[in-house]
Amino acid sequence: MSGVAPSPVEAASALPVCVLRDLLHAQARDIPDAVYAVFDSGERWTFRETLEQVREVAAGLAALG
Repeated sequence: MSGVAPSPVEAASALPVCVLRDLLHAQARDIPDAVYAVFDSGERWTFRETLEQVREVAAGLAALG
């Protein structure tokens, strides 16, 4: 160990890539029934439901090209 702190670029490159898709998949796998979002109407989506909604919208967008 040299005792020298890594540069910000080096430190950032050591972190895992943080992509919302990956985070949502991990949460839907690990805590699928936990509430992810609460809307003004009172409707609640769990992580599982949110992932289902994301997949539906993505499929619709893909179908549109």
